[in-house]
Amino acid sequence: MDSPLKPPIQKLEKKSRILLLSILFALSFRNMGLSIINIGLPDFIQLLSGSLISYGLVIGIFSIMQSIFQFPIAAASDKYGRRIVVLIAMTIYMTGTFLCFTAQNIPQLIIYRAIQGVGAYTSILQAIIGDIYRKEQHGKGMGYYSLSINLGYLGGIILGGYISSYLGFRNIFLISGILILLSTIFLIIVFKDNNPENINNYPENSENARMTLNK
Repeated sequence: MDSPLKPPIQKLEKKSRILLLSILFALSFRNMGLSIINIGLPDFIQLLSGSLISYGLVIGIFSIMQSIFQFPIAAASDKYGRRIVVLIAMTIYMTGTFLCFTAQNIPQLIIYRAIQGVGAYTSILQAIIGDIYRKEQHGKGMGYYSLSINLGYLGGIILGGYISSYLGFRNIFLISGILILLSTIFLIIVFKDNNPENINNYPENSENARMTLNK
């Protein structure tokens, strides 16, 4: 019996490739920033006269808030559109990160880390990658997703020690915030379509889809 024909592998339009690249950069920069923070955070907490309990609270509150808000933010992107929700979430995350840079004591740092955790936008970036690729190519898209995360963590490990040692522990949040700011600006420029159904642009059906990006 003949095996069923597999659908041909489709290539993305140039505009969709640019969008994909911006999403991968956003993922990589976020995880690079997290890695930088994780390396320098213990020393920063000591600088604020914190303890191991303080360290646990600072780490834990971020993870808890991120877990709580991950699903509702992703659901909001389905209802209200990817672009507007991801930009709001990235702005919240970036605001919390810059506030952490200004923290003068442990309670402030815990509050600011909670704000940072509210901006849980990685699930939306993952959803956008799923929108870009057709169902039969989702594995490829998730491969890019994982690669960008791992490269970001690796870059953060390399930079984190240098930043903590030579630029000061507090600057781990400043550098992380700048990375998120660059990602947000890039997405604002290239990501113009708020409707997930219009993100999947292939050459053969582009006449039926609105453009995702600026002409």
